[in-house]
This record gives sequence, structure tokens and C-alpha cells, in this order.
Amino acid sequence: MMQAKIIICLKEIMLKFTFVLILFFVGSALRAQNKNNCIFNENSLDSLELEAIEKKFKKISLNGNKYREQILIALKYYPELRETRIVFRNKKIKTTMACRPNFFSFFKPHKKRLYIIIISNKENRKEKGVLLKEVPFNAQIGVIGHELAHVADYGSKNMGELIKFGIDYLSKDKKRIIEHKTDSITIAHGLGWQLYDFSKFIITESKASVSYKNYKKDIYYSHNEILDIMKKMPSLYKTLR
Repeated sequence: MMQAKIIICLKEIMLKFTFVLILFFVGSALRAQNKNNCIFNENSLDSLELEAIEKKFKKISLNGNKYREQILIALKYYPELRETRIVFRNKKIKTTMACRPNFFSFFKPHKKRLYIIIISNKENRKEKGVLLKEVPFNAQIGVIGHELAHVADYGSKNMGELIKFGIDYLSKDKKRIIEHKTDSITIAHGLGWQLYDFSKFIITESKASVSYKNYKKDIYYSHNEILDIMKKMPSLYKTLR
């Protein structure tokens, strides 16, 4: 009698264990599917779709830009920037990309400002960073989206606030706060998976120097932290739990 009860209990335990495993694998599959639905590649949008996006952002010149497609995909998530003047320039800088208002734009209202997004095109001899051309397509959209988040944030600031922003950025602790906020803006605009891919690539796959990776870990959200933030936005990232 006792042996029969033990067998029944063992069967119940096995059934519960199997059920938990099924839930785990189904959940993992749903998360993977959700991510796969948000992965862009060079064939994600056709030429007509890209032209339609470009027409909506008439004040942004992309003629001859090798990252035109990635920029347009990222811009699609920032409709508030349709009337914003943005220029993309190639230059040797320490990080993959950077964004700042044109100097004379500090004295103008947001709608009349010119913002410059710089794309690093040469390696820094002193420290190995990551060039945009080395980054996977979907992750490129993530870092572009991050720079566009800076533009969106600048748009809410007057001249005095922009000057204060520039001073704050010289402080490591305040820079961390600024970049965390910018990452959060990027995620809130729907580019969480792209930013996740960029962050994960930099830390786990790129050939960047240890000091560069440590800088990224210190100042920006890690890919796991990005995932945690995404979980708090179920309307944008529905299958994440």
C-alpha cells in the first residue's frame, strides 16, 4: 500500500516537473520569437518603404551615407524629430558615435537648431574601440537610436540647460546618469532589442580593448539591465516576463 502511494507521488512530481519544463521552453521560444520579430537586416524594408520614411524627415540629409538604411529605420521610431535638422558626419572619435548641437545652435530654439551626429571612421591608436562598420546591422540601428535619443533629449532643453548639460557631461558620475537616461529613452521608443544587441556585441563579441569595455560597462546600461527595463514596458515588449 505504501509502495503504491510512493509511486503515485513520484508520478505527480514528474508531471509537475514536466509541466514546468514545458512552460520554461515555451516561454523561451516566445521570447526568442519576440526578439526575432524585432531583428532588422538589409532586406527588412524595401526601397519604397525607405523612401517613404525619408520623405517624412526632409530636414535630414542622407545623400551618399553608407548607413542610410539603418538611420532611416531608427528614425521611424522618432516621429517627433521630423522637423529637426540633423547632419551625419564621419570623423575620428574615441567612441562609435557621438551627438551634439552645432555650436551656434546653442543660441537658437529647438526647431531652428542643427544637430550633428558623428560616426567614427578611424581607429584610435591609443585605445581599441569599435567602429560602426564592425557592428552587426541590427545593433547599428541600436546605437543610432541612442544618438537620436540624445537629439530628442536636447530638444527639451533651452540654452542654459544645454550649457549645464555640457558641464555635467565632464563629470563621470553625471555622465553615467545622462547616458542611462538616454538608454532609457531609446528603449521607450521601441529600440530596446537593437540597443540590447549593441550592448551585448560590444562587451561579449567585439575586439575592443579591456579598458574600452570597462568604460562602456561603467557608463552605459549592460544588455541584462536593458532587458530588465524592457520587461517593465509590456506594451512595447509583450512577451517578455
